[in-house]
Amino acid sequence: MTPYQQILVVLCLILEAVLLVLAFIKHRVSICYFFFIYLVFVFVSDSAYATLLMFKIGARQFYVGKEFCLDVIKIGMALELNHKIFKYYPRVRRSNLFGIIGATIFFFIYHWLTPQKNLDWWFSIPSDVHSKILQATCISFLFMSGSILFYRLQITGAYKFLILGFLVSQLPLALGFAIVAAFGQKARIPLSYFNSAFFLLALIVWIRVYFADD
Repeated sequence: MTPYQQILVVLCLILEAVLLVLAFIKHRVSICYFFFIYLVFVFVSDSAYATLLMFKIGARQFYVGKEFCLDVIKIGMALELNHKIFKYYPRVRRSNLFGIIGATIFFFIYHWLTPQKNLDWWFSIPSDVHSKILQATCISFLFMSGSILFYRLQITGAYKFLILGFLVSQLPLALGFAIVAAFGQKARIPLSYFNSAFFLLALIVWIRVYFADD
């Protein structure tokens, strides 16, 4: 890693640790259990990945596995948030669930219609699949956000900042992985800066999750 990448990684790890501490101090883990699991997994996996990079041992395989595990957690987060935010709006909750199912169908059709053609790099296929999963997940969150705005629902500040932070980090991330899938290894370093910068911004937004009024 370059010195600038190391600085971004350290800043992200510090903010991740702060968020985990705040979750316990404020007794707000239950806001979204999958979000807390996401934060724990990100903190542990980022620490492990940075260590593997230093010793140059199995970093590639670990990174791919880490990203796909995070995809599963994000899907769980979408389902949990849909249940909690729209608990008193069953029709809206059901329509959002159909939106999540639609996003899943979209992923499979999209992946089938646009197979990865650039195979000159070890990360070409994983980045392509990961990008499409991220896009489908973002569609699910955008669908929920649209429901909140369309029906003018009153939700707690914590959920507003949680969804905002997710979209701030994941929309650019989906774009970044799509770019690296298309352009290959030469886009790797710019992608790293791009993703880290937006994730750092999301972490700052997420701090408000544990300080927002109910």
